[in-house]
Amino acid sequence: ATPIQFNMFPSKQQQNLQRSYHANPFTSQSSRRSSQYFSQKSSLEKQPTRIKNYEGIHRCIQQRQWESIRAYLRTGTGKDGIKQYANDSLLLLACKYGAPFDIVLDLVDLKPELLYVKDSETQQTLLHTICDNPSLKYSARIIARVVTQYPEAVTCVDSKGMTPLHYACKAPCKSSKIVSIIDSLCIIDPAALVVENKDGETPLEVFLMSQRCRTEKEENYQRRAMSILHNETAKYMVHLRDVKANADIAIHE
Repeated sequence: ATPIQFNMFPSKQQQNLQRSYHANPFTSQSSRRSSQYFSQKSSLEKQPTRIKNYEGIHRCIQQRQWESIRAYLRTGTGKDGIKQYANDSLLLLACKYGAPFDIVLDLVDLKPELLYVKDSETQQTLLHTICDNPSLKYSARIIARVVTQYPEAVTCVDSKGMTPLHYACKAPCKSSKIVSIIDSLCIIDPAALVVENKDGETPLEVFLMSQRCRTEKEENYQRRAMSILHNETAKYMVHLRDVKANADIAIHE
């Protein structure tokens, strides 16, 4: 009879197998191999998708495949595609899905006209979209870029009669970021302060109706924002009064 041989020095592969078995004795070798296979398959599936034409960029935005979009925008085909075909709500879609700041900036640089596009249903501009989504990390930076090229966007109204300032005032004022956005919009075009939405509400009224504070810190932010709205509204009303008075004097002269 052949004597039974015991391997006192198992190979590295056997050692790994023994450790895996002791860690989970109910997991078979075949299931471990299966797990490795699906793990490798999953990593392959996460590889960036190659965008072949302009139509593909919409799908990649909805799937948040930002690396694929960056690669596409670096190519001559991508740049030409944006310049020639981007006459739709591509930029609005990118912001809606939280595209990184560099991608938004590239789109604006390639096709500045995208800033003027309005959503076909809501009639919102890019500035509306940003102010309605203040959680976007680049809000302040992109707002500065938008209003430089399209200052009229501050007083644009959507299908509800809302300006971007209405939406900024509607957002929970829980950080200095929101205060900064409200302050910037008031300074850029104070005329937005007296625009009434379809419910007859000014941005200040929307702010007063929307805000709730749970902490002392939130209360301080809201007091600062309210002070800005009050002061800027008063300044603008005085300005309108002076303009009207000067116009009346000119007529009588």
